[in-house]
Amino acid sequence: LEKKEGEMDLVRTIVSGLVGLLYFGPAAHAWYDMIFKVFPGTGLLSTLKKATLGQLIFGPSFTCVFFAVSLLQSGTFSIGNFLSKVQRDLPGAW
Repeated sequence: LEKKEGEMDLVRTIVSGLVGLLYFGPAAHAWYDMIFKVFPGTGLLSTLKKATLGQLIFGPSFTCVFFAVSLLQSGTFSIGNFLSKVQRDLPGAW
């Protein structure tokens, strides 16, 4: 079945929603719980530390998981394809 241009991909939408529900939600909850314990407070320095670690650790790790799921969904997952996608697409997504 070919999709018409602009038509919603229901499977992709469901998979993306499940990634958010089953991975991102719990992972973000655990991340923010941990980061607010490590750097308590709402001052400038504490906020900058939290934001920096989020950009350097949590963001890229979530993006890599999302890349892996998208490759699995398309049936093209392999370690080589995953590493190639991360190398090619992570800098632009970051």
